Amino acid sequence: MASPAQLRMIGSMWAKVSYTKGAENRQVALDTFCKKQYGKTLMELDSFGAKVMIETITGMGGFDEQLFAEAQGFVFDEEEGGVETPLPKKVLRDGATESERAG
Repeated sequence: MASPAQLRMIGSMWAKVSYTKGAENRQVALDTFCKKQYGKTLMELDSFGAKVMIETITGMGGFDEQLFAEAQGFVFDEEEGGVETPLPKKVLRDGATESERAG
């Protein structure tokens, strides 16, 4: 199954290339496109199929550097000329960060 990050990225990229108005109609159009191209709905795609779908939508003009950075766990910083900076560390319930817990 495709990862949640891949599904979010596909949805965001599809919103950029789709002419369909409204989120619900856009989702139907995405599932229809996916079914015609790959024989499966978006939720049925495996990880490789999602990667191919991302490449397809990129070819349609759907790539957005900011969306890509956020999907990969980075924040797109326009003030730094588009340099990606890591997201803040995840703080666990006891106040320790994940890296502190691992180390």
